[in-house]
Amino acid sequence: MQRSFICPSHVVAGGLIKNIGSFVNLQDLKISFTLEGLSTQDSVVRRLLDSFSRSGTNIRKLTLAEIPRIDSKLLDSLSLTFPHLESLEMDSSRRIDFDCCTVCLEDSLGYMRHSPIPDYYANTEKLAVDISSLHYF
Repeated sequence: MQRSFICPSHVVAGGLIKNIGSFVNLQDLKISFTLEGLSTQDSVVRRLLDSFSRSGTNIRKLTLAEIPRIDSKLLDSLSLTFPHLESLEMDSSRRIDFDCCTVCLEDSLGYMRHSPIPDYYANTEKLAVDISSLHYF
């Protein structure tokens, strides 16, 4: 039987569960970052990773929903912390507000980093080379 846990990011960030990594039989973890922004994501992710690095992990599937920023640093940290990971799902595009006016659209784009090209990588080839050098490949 697969053990799953679904929670919002404030459960991890606020310490409502002191050591989520102590759930040794946990195989599927989904965390929603709906309430987080670019300035708070790193501290939440750090608490999550610290919790699992202290106790080891059997996580096979990890979902980070509505995460503000997806970058190579995050991917590298996840690969080191979750060595048994078989499935990784992350999205940030759900945070974009298409249903309102252009002002709302621009505001929602300002709260996340959704496209590494051209800000961080000149083109898709450079992005692919950098990601392929990470630990999980």
